[in-house]
Amino acid sequence: MKFNPTLLVRGEAPIYLERKLGACFSAEAALGVTFEDYYKKVFQEGKTLTQKDPATEYLSGVAAKMGVRYFFHRGALTDFYISPEMDYTTYRKNVSGAFRNGGGYSEGKLMDKQAYVDYLFLIGSQSPRAMDQEIFLDWFLGAGMRTGMENNVVRTENNSAIIAQHQQSVLAPMITFGLKLGLGL
Repeated sequence: MKFNPTLLVRGEAPIYLERKLGACFSAEAALGVTFEDYYKKVFQEGKTLTQKDPATEYLSGVAAKMGVRYFFHRGALTDFYISPEMDYTTYRKNVSGAFRNGGGYSEGKLMDKQAYVDYLFLIGSQSPRAMDQEIFLDWFLGAGMRTGMENNVVRTENNSAIIAQHQQSVLAPMITFGLKLGLGL
């Protein structure tokens, strides 16, 4: 069982399980929840971490990951590996305000939702351990492509109570890195 604290920056909290499939192969899967995407908030929207919109209700989303690993030297679950991985992540929030409805405006909420699928290729290493029930580290670097859909709800000029939706598809390169803390079970 593993946890990746570096994903908290992206508002993700998945728990990983990895099982040996053969002498040099393993499979890893993770399932968890998402909350506010702090990376997007600070680096793309230019807000501070403590900045809150009282008209926004943050909802949990889903974080799911799956990969197969090939280990080079000492066999499965130890030492250097390469891994194709696929990640599915959603972020959701309700934004309250007035939005255009036909010829006028209506008060209510609009769903701000992003859904991404990442196709990644990782290289990494898991620290060797003498016993199965020992704490270990798993670091990795990776690159790939992000696809998905964004339904961004934004406030109009001067941060007024008027909100609007902007839908767009996403296709972008990805670079990822992380450090998972694990406990062998």
